[in-house]
Amino acid sequence: MRFKFDQIAINSTAKKKPVPEDAAHYIGLEHLIPGTFDIPEWGSEVAPVGEKLLMKKGDVLFGRRRAYQRKVGIAPFDGIFSAHGMVLRPRPEVVDEKYFPFFISSDQFMNEAVRISVGSLSPTINWGTLKNCEFDLPPMDEQKKLAELLWAANDLKESYKKAITATDEMLKAKFREMFGDPFDEDDGKPLIELSKLGVWESGGTPSRRRTDYFEGDINWYSAGELNSLYLPPSVEKITEEAVVNSAAKVWPAGCMLVGMYDTAALKMGIITKPSAANQACACIQPYHDRVDLIWLRYVLELMKPKVLMQLRKGTKQKNLSLSVIKNMKVPSVPLSLQREFVAIADKAESAKA
Repeated sequence: MRFKFDQIAINSTAKKKPVPEDAAHYIGLEHLIPGTFDIPEWGSEVAPVGEKLLMKKGDVLFGRRRAYQRKVGIAPFDGIFSAHGMVLRPRPEVVDEKYFPFFISSDQFMNEAVRISVGSLSPTINWGTLKNCEFDLPPMDEQKKLAELLWAANDLKESYKKAITATDEMLKAKFREMFGDPFDEDDGKPLIELSKLGVWESGGTPSRRRTDYFEGDINWYSAGELNSLYLPPSVEKITEEAVVNSAAKVWPAGCMLVGMYDTAALKMGIITKPSAANQACACIQPYHDRVDLIWLRYVLELMKPKVLMQLRKGTKQKNLSLSVIKNMKVPSVPLSLQREFVAIADKAESAKA
């Protein structure tokens, strides 16, 4: 059957102005991770600024700003949520509550959400438009059967993620065993600046006013998409004309993208075909006689917590810059030893796959 969205969901708009005690139970769009309902991190060092949405445990949280990022999560507690999102609750007479999160994350819903988004730099959904959009829903008994199967699959996926995390921790331990703590500059090991390991550049964003620029086949990544060693196709793609008429650049396969902004800072991923990225990403075209990018990725993963802690110490700064990244120092390790570690990492990655 076909329903308008406001017949399917309740958009809870209750708000409050945060006080310091709310900082611990705040969820922002940066905490929502595409591809999972789980929200592993939350909170803010200070009380968030401006009114925020009230949420209850079990509410479906949807990022209405930049809907193409497909951010959907389930609130793990009562608290407050970004005003750039929506707090959604199912209408039980139309949609099964266990099926509802999968509907919100479905292609049917997300494609429509992207279509109705307005704005150039940060396209956003208006409730007045969304509530009148129509969607197909299966009968209630079919929804319940689908929900049971989908949650079983979701639980299996989450268990695999835990196994993958354990494998990553093993590799980090092996790295420390072979090379020590990469952040310790006082142990006498030689260091080298990242600028000497390859050519570094930042990306750019074509004009959002030209919708045809985003109808191409060139991968164009955002920093939030840098969630795997080898990157899958990007959410958005651009044309060659978009590259020519913007600060965007197309880098060859085998380069590594590094996130610079906000919670995506020092997220990384290697591109497997010629690709571009927005200005929140830096890219290294490596000098292959000096560095193996898989080795470098593990170095930066280990350094990330302390790098970001130093960056933000005493400030509210959440972003890196291209110059900061280029000036970072990592251990200077012979390529043969780098590749010895990469051989171990390759076996682990194969097991994860």
